[in-house]
Amino acid sequence: MVRIGFGVLFLLGALEPAYAQVPTVDFSVKDSLKLSAKLYKPEGVGPFPAVILLHDCDGPSGNAPIDKVAILLRASGYIGIAVDSFGGRGVSGSACEGGNLKAPTSTDLVEDAFAANRYLASLAFVDKTRIGLLGWGDGGRAALLTLKRNANETNPPPFSAFAAYYPDCRVFGETRTANASVLILTGDRNEFSIPFDCQEFRKHHSALGFDVSVVVYPGATYGFDFERNAQRKSHSLQADPAAASDSRDKLLAFFNRTLMK
Repeated sequence: MVRIGFGVLFLLGALEPAYAQVPTVDFSVKDSLKLSAKLYKPEGVGPFPAVILLHDCDGPSGNAPIDKVAILLRASGYIGIAVDSFGGRGVSGSACEGGNLKAPTSTDLVEDAFAANRYLASLAFVDKTRIGLLGWGDGGRAALLTLKRNANETNPPPFSAFAAYYPDCRVFGETRTANASVLILTGDRNEFSIPFDCQEFRKHHSALGFDVSVVVYPGATYGFDFERNAQRKSHSLQADPAAASDSRDKLLAFFNRTLMK
């Protein structure tokens, strides 16, 4: 199989009609809650490995390049499913400033991840033994929290890989079985979740036998992979194209190593 760098794929993806011909699917979570998601499927019958993508507090239409990353994953032979954790809960706009009682909690996002996993496992063109989870911000923290429950899940099989952009790494609780790999991508100027906590997460879980990598980009803020600068809670979020491109290369290499078996 030919491996293509994520930086090159990002340029190719930009030339594609980004949101054309991407079906929206629905799946149940619990208590009659249904969520929608965009399903990015490569050509062919599969079965393909898959990656579930969770947005941050800005929602599915925020600044995080979720759809473009899903396009790039599809170009590399993965199913990508970009989950909307807001619409089914009646949340509109951004929930980053707090005060929105309908906004999903970290626990809610964990349930969304497992529900999306069950949905994917029901599809004949998905290899349910090779499913990864990727999140941004709150979605990234949810990915790390999902890791805590992962070893106990059997139906569908547990996730094989976890990746998180600038998550809050203060995730507590023991995980007994080291059955998945983890990649964390953050910046040393991330004022919402400091890199020190992610290094502590790595030390703790590496001691338990997990394969954990933490990449810290010098000078990068929360949202370094955004396409434009943004403002959040009086903090300036700076787009860093070089770090964003490198992070995508590392992300693709990580999923190729853990899911393309």
